Amino acid sequence: MNNILRIGTLLRERYKIIDLLSHHTGFGITYKVKDLNHPNQPIRILKQLKKPTASKRMFEKF
Repeated sequence: MNNILRIGTLLRERYKIIDLLSHHTGFGITYKVKDLNHPNQPIRILKQLKKPTASKRMFEKF
C-alpha cells in the first residue's frame, strides 16, 4: 500500500492529518487527525484500510 497521505492533507473538508502513526501493518495505514468541526475535542485516529485481496491462496490460509 503506497497511498500514504501527506501531513496537512484535508479529508472530506473535515479531518486534517497531523501525523502518520503506522503503515507497516497488514490492515492499512493509521493516522492521527484533527476534526475541524470539533476543534476542542481530543485528537482522533483514522484508519485507511487496504483494499480486499482477490488472492485465493490468501483466503485459504484462514
